[in-house]
Amino acid sequence: MQQRICPNCNTLVPAEATFCPGCGLAVASPGTVALPTSAPDTSTPGSNNPLGALEQTKFFRFAEVFINALENSTFFKKPLRWLYILFAVLNILVPVYVLFKFISNDMLNILGIGGMMIWLVLAFAGWMGFQLWWNRKDKIDAYYKKGDQFFAIPLFSHYIQTTGEWLGTTIAILGTGSSFVAWIFLSGERSSSIGFPLPFQQFGIAGVIISPVLGFIIILAAKVVAELYRAFSAIANNTAQMASRQ
Repeated sequence: MQQRICPNCNTLVPAEATFCPGCGLAVASPGTVALPTSAPDTSTPGSNNPLGALEQTKFFRFAEVFINALENSTFFKKPLRWLYILFAVLNILVPVYVLFKFISNDMLNILGIGGMMIWLVLAFAGWMGFQLWWNRKDKIDAYYKKGDQFFAIPLFSHYIQTTGEWLGTTIAILGTGSSFVAWIFLSGERSSSIGFPLPFQQFGIAGVIISPVLGFIIILAAKVVAELYRAFSAIANNTAQMASRQ
């Protein structure tokens, strides 16, 4: 006869016994479970751990979805894409805000055509910045391959490169445009009445040459740094893939 287990107290019942030695239940009663050879392991995972049962509760596991998402590239891609959209919108809003301030402070009448030209330069720089950030938000996925173990570095390198491109472009446009407009249309006194220094105003006409050169250097430097990050990431990912195949 096979050994049995008492359904009431889980005590192992000898094959020849008719009553449970633990609680006295008649083992022939309905619900008795037969065991093939021995009693099953009724312990729960982590029973040796005093916090095992508590660790299975929602109190310990409610943040598990968030914690697991930190290891997924999607967790970083989506917020980064929304950040690019925010920067793009800000590039449109800044010229609108400056125009409002110009009108409310009567700057357009004080500065005349020079003030309008300055705002047009700012609006053009803002429109270029908007297009840059809006374009780059759709190219985030191109900077890493699906399944790469190291994905945060390429994403961060994309942000560095895009920021450098935006900063260099903005400096080139604002510096060149405002320097030229201030040199042609605005005297020193009228220029200072704006309430803030114009970009490269102190360089005069030299700002027309200095600002695009500086902008180009910033763009180039950002691209070099970003490519270095991506190169390190590619080496690390290739090494990890080779190790996993061995």
